[in-house]
Amino acid sequence: MRRRLFAVASAISLLLCVGSAGLWVWGRTDRMHYWTLRAHDPTWGFCLYDGKITCWVQSEASLIANPDAVDDVSIGVGKFWYLRDSDHSNSRVWNVSVPPWFLVCVSAVLPVLWILRRKRKPPGRCPACGYSLTGNTSGTCPECGTPVPKEPADKSPRSA
Repeated sequence: MRRRLFAVASAISLLLCVGSAGLWVWGRTDRMHYWTLRAHDPTWGFCLYDGKITCWVQSEASLIANPDAVDDVSIGVGKFWYLRDSDHSNSRVWNVSVPPWFLVCVSAVLPVLWILRRKRKPPGRCPACGYSLTGNTSGTCPECGTPVPKEPADKSPRSA
C-alpha cells in the first residue's frame, strides 16, 4: 500500500513539476498572467509576473477575528516574498511569491526518488515481482514463473 501511495504522490509531483516548468517558460514574457481560482470570500488564486509565481488570498477584514491586531508585513529575499497587506477597502491580502525554478526543483524530488528506487533491485528477490527467492534452486520464480539467473559463486580470494 505504501509503495502504491508513493507512486501516486510521485506522479502528482511529476505533473506539478512539468506544469511549473511550463509556467517558467511561459512567464518569461512581459505580460502578467492572472488566474482567480475562487471568487467568493476568501478569494484566492495565483499570478505569473516578473519571473515569479505569486499565490494570493484576499479576505474581508470583518471575517478576521481582530483585524487591527496584525500589522502589515513584507519580507523578501531575491524573488522569494511574503506580503500581508491591509487596504482601505476593509480587506486583507496575503501573498507568497517564489521563482518558478524553485517549484520545479522541489516538485522533482519525489519523481527522482521513485526512479532511483525502481532501478535498484534488492538481491535475492525476483526482478519481476519482488518475491523472495531465498532457498530457491529451481531457477524460476515460484510466484510469477520468471526465469531467474542463479547467483554466481563467490570468487573473492580467500586468505589462509
